[in-house]
Formats: sequence, structure tokens, C-alpha cells
Amino acid sequence: MQTTAMPAPDPLPPSPAHNRTRRSRSLPRKLLRAGQFHWLAAYPLLRLSDLVREGMEHSGSYRFADHLYLARPSGRLVIGRWLDALLLRLPASRAFRQRYLESVRTMAAALRRPADPARPVRLLAVPCGLPRDLLDLAATLTPAERARIDYHGLDIDPELLRLAAAFTADTGVAARAFHCGDALNPADYPCADFDAAVSTGLGEFLDDAQLA
Repeated sequence: MQTTAMPAPDPLPPSPAHNRTRRSRSLPRKLLRAGQFHWLAAYPLLRLSDLVREGMEHSGSYRFADHLYLARPSGRLVIGRWLDALLLRLPASRAFRQRYLESVRTMAAALRRPADPARPVRLLAVPCGLPRDLLDLAATLTPAERARIDYHGLDIDPELLRLAAAFTADTGVAARAFHCGDALNPADYPCADFDAAVSTGLGEFLDDAQLA
């Protein structure tokens, strides 16, 4: 996979549209217009769950995705944490988490594929989001295996990339590079031959031609 090199993320503040698939000005107003009064009554209760609140306010955000990947209940008061735990056990939540677990397995398989043990293993994540998959992968590896990883993450949000760099600082993976760019623009990709490419939270929004 050959692509064009990218500079380091720029210092511009992130656009409020980054890492979100929907922004609703007023969900209660929308429920009123739709006549869904039963959901309107449940709205304050549901917002006690951190997962629900993040999903309502920033659907598709990296924090929403990471909450599902981590699968650790949190929320306001006991009932908020109970709701969070209930939602995290739903089949849809478990299925969502599988894509992140598959990313961990794919990167591990590339690392352990027979090859020159002195050669770096180059991994590409598009979009990388908050790289919990790299964090969890590194926790299963020996120091020698971690030293072989040359990890590249591409995402469109420069602020998220700064968070991603800090999030993975203690993984023991010294070769980490984060690139600010659009996944649908070939010129934004780092220039390298990659042993594996992983993607979470992108393919389901693309048609077959875009994905290819």
C-alpha cells in the first residue's frame, strides 16, 4: 500500500462536526413533533447514563465508541450506572464492540506472521479514533514485540489525534505517528508499505466503491 506522506497534525481547533454522525439541536422538540410522548417522559432518566447522554449529544463521537469498546458502566447516580450496564449488555452493543476486538486480532496476526524478526511491522488505522485497540494489543505483547510495531493512525480531527498520542504514550510502542487527514483522500495517507490496515467506524458509512 503506497500513499503520500502527511505532515504532523496542525494546531487548529477541531470543527464541531468532527467525529459525529448526527447533531440534534433539540431531541425533546423532535420527540414532541413526532408525538412520541412516552420517550419524552423517559428522556431525563435515560440521560443519567453516560452512554445515552453522549449518544444523544454527539452521536458517532470517539467517546461514544470508546465507551462501548471499554464496556465499563458509568453514569450519574446508581440508576445511571445501572442503565449504562444494561445498555452495554445489549446485542447491538456487543456487536459494536466486536469490530474493535477484531482490530486487535488483525494487528496481532500481522505481528506474528512469519517474517524477518528484525523488520518493523507497519500498522495503519483509518480512522484511528482513540486507539484502545493498540492499547489492548500492546498489553498482550512482549517488549521485543512492541519494539517491532510501527503504528500509523489517520483521523480528520486534530484535537483527537493529540488525545490519541497521549492515550498511547505508555504502551511501549515507540514508533507511533498520527496523521491528520480525510480517509477518502488518497493524498492524506502516510507513505509506507503496511502489513495490516484496520478500520472501525467508517466502512458502514461507505458504498462498495468508496470502501475499495
